[in-house]
Amino acid sequence: MPRLIKYATAEQAARHNLYSKMAGQNLGLSLDQFMHVATGRCELCGLQPQEILVVDRKDGRHELGWQYVIRTESGFIPLCKMCKTLCQLFNMKELISHCARIMARRMWHVHLKWTNLLFQGPDLIEVERSEDSHTSGSVT
Repeated sequence: MPRLIKYATAEQAARHNLYSKMAGQNLGLSLDQFMHVATGRCELCGLQPQEILVVDRKDGRHELGWQYVIRTESGFIPLCKMCKTLCQLFNMKELISHCARIMARRMWHVHLKWTNLLFQGPDLIEVERSEDSHTSGSVT
């Protein structure tokens, strides 16, 4: 006896499959609310969904990209695997402030590098090139 098809399309099957596997109902979200969050960009880094759920049926195939859904004080947010792991290890506020410190430090170093190049100007670059040509020239 053939198995009954529960969902009309592979897309519906993928949506319901993800909803049940990620316990969307236990989070208190409807299917549409859950799919809106789970298929969005990562809230922290902006990465598109990288995890893929594939439903392959006789009548079609559907690939559904998804993120992990995390409950926060402000509601539910989508997170990629890396950000989810970092948020499990660290408090989200601490993580964001630490990343901001890292970026501020990196931007300061970039600023210093460009400031030095601007103040030194092209004359220094020409001097370095001419010195290199003298040292790498033919030996008499």
